[in-house]
Amino acid sequence: MRKFNRDSAFSIAVKDPDNFDRQEAILESLVIGDSLYLIKANSIYKMLTADSIDPEGTELGTKHSYEKVADFGCSSEYVARVLMQAVKLVPFINSSDAEKDEILSHIWGLNSQLLNCRNVVSELEHLYQELIPKCNQIISDNQNNDFLPALPKVPELDSKVRVYLTNAKLVLIDTFKFLSLFYTIPINDRNESHFNKHIEFLNERLGADNEIVKLLDQDFDWIRLLSECRNAIEHPGEGQRVEVENFSIKPGNRFSLPVWTYDLTKKLKVKKGPHDLLNDLDVLCSNMMHLIEDLIVLVVMDKLKSHPILALCKIDEQALKSECPIRYDVTLKNNMVS
Repeated sequence: MRKFNRDSAFSIAVKDPDNFDRQEAILESLVIGDSLYLIKANSIYKMLTADSIDPEGTELGTKHSYEKVADFGCSSEYVARVLMQAVKLVPFINSSDAEKDEILSHIWGLNSQLLNCRNVVSELEHLYQELIPKCNQIISDNQNNDFLPALPKVPELDSKVRVYLTNAKLVLIDTFKFLSLFYTIPINDRNESHFNKHIEFLNERLGADNEIVKLLDQDFDWIRLLSECRNAIEHPGEGQRVEVENFSIKPGNRFSLPVWTYDLTKKLKVKKGPHDLLNDLDVLCSNMMHLIEDLIVLVVMDKLKSHPILALCKIDEQALKSECPIRYDVTLKNNMVS
């Protein structure tokens, strides 16, 4: 094999492995930890240097490459309002490069888990668009028959819901770990999902009137519900169960979209359903994204409140950029509108 000079300069065309004909510019490059990420409007890639692929140098012909790590890019609010917003704001609250890297590495991991949830929602939306017309057609074509053929189903729906809930709980855990980077919440492997205890700690340290504490108190019901749904699907039992129903035939020769029912009476005294599955997962996904964005913003506001010249400002809706719609920036206090 021909020896490849790993240290020489190189250029590379980063193409979508799922659509090589797609032309999309790299809008941002970020170094997070030891990795270089290339952000496009609708996807994210990780550079794979020859040294990262073959760190022992056993195959001298090993070349540089890249891999696609997300089907969402900075035009998605799920990337712009988390990762890209943090990239914009974090440098203003930490002078240490090591601290900045730790914060951004944590947020990137948190964002990746959130994107796993969003990917389930997007996949279900795509499958619904495909399956709803098929269900309607089956019913229409068999109006004069004595029976209806089986309806198509979302493949592995239970597994998709499990993936969503598992990643959602990790999002919640890492959201509080993000706060712990600034407020030293005593989180360990045994109490990481004791969200009520984490909020109590922040209440004692920051005070009940602190905006972070008030936000978490306000959102606690859905945070706990989401966490317990994951526990129920992972460890089902009496008063702790999640049931998912796929596309199904209903009375009157109609069909139902996928629904779910959750019985959380063991821990929360909550039992609800059947509810529209996709709508609920979409709403909870949006809740998580807004919570993370709000906490990033509130931490920055807290850290800048005593700064002599800098303050956080919200960007006017008309000025948001479609390729990366971050909503907050830092400006001089003299520029703030009272």
